[in-house]
Amino acid sequence: MARMEHAAFDGMQGTLNRCCCFLTESEHGYSFLRNWSVARLEDWKYGSNFRFESSDPGFFSRNLHYWRREGEVAGLCVSGGDYVVTPMVLPDDFELEGEILGWAENVWAKGKGSLGVAAYDDDYARVQELETRGFERKESRGFVRKFDTAASPHESELPEGYELRTLTEHGNIVDYVDAVRSAFGRDTLDMQWFKSKERAPGHSRDWVICAVKDERVVSFCEVRVDQRGGYAELDPIGTRPDEQRKGFAWACISDAFRRLEIAHIERAYIGSASEPHHSNRLYESLEPIEKREEFVWVKRL
Repeated sequence: MARMEHAAFDGMQGTLNRCCCFLTESEHGYSFLRNWSVARLEDWKYGSNFRFESSDPGFFSRNLHYWRREGEVAGLCVSGGDYVVTPMVLPDDFELEGEILGWAENVWAKGKGSLGVAAYDDDYARVQELETRGFERKESRGFVRKFDTAASPHESELPEGYELRTLTEHGNIVDYVDAVRSAFGRDTLDMQWFKSKERAPGHSRDWVICAVKDERVVSFCEVRVDQRGGYAELDPIGTRPDEQRKGFAWACISDAFRRLEIAHIERAYIGSASEPHHSNRLYESLEPIEKREEFVWVKRL
């Protein structure tokens, strides 16, 4: 049996790249985002948590652990910094999954009082393992939907005075960041956040689709393409509050699907909040070919 090693993330881009290669392989193996996407891991490092680089440099090594078999990344365990971890392995690597769960329970969660583990509703092997270990299913973490970019809607008609542009074509980054901050109501989504996100290898202004009126972004859809894997994740997607429920996000996503098909990217994924969040109606209208719900399983320690 090949020797297994594991280590904390060292913060280096080379290590992150190797973890991303593992994620690309896993999407291909599962034909679904059973694990995180490359974009999500890059955003974990450069987007949502970037301020920890100065305020808590140890955040990244504490919350990303990886396993190697014969020098290649074979598994990950990642947390956003709360009490929940997501174990990630390749298909049918049940022995390693058990090792990761044991490490999370005995090492990562030591002193935390409880441990949460993310699991999809149809991941029967993980669910059985969690039940055996004394975990109980709790709240939903939301959905992931898979789309065939060729079969999904490509219509993107907008009312007079509105047009679709890429962020490169729009050019006004301050306006775009203001639209994102307005859509999500979070002051932390500022220019520092955006400039940090742009450090991610998979980020491109050419793949940020914006609905614009009078030089003002009203809605947006960011497309993160995994070129090696031939798939994309669409995130974030949003609309300014005063322009919501007018079909602008639908138009941005449809145009993204059109551009992806032209680029020969066949698969796209969109995550959403749990029910009854209104975004689920939008994403269902775009005709996903697969949908899975993720739950948190919790054990008191």
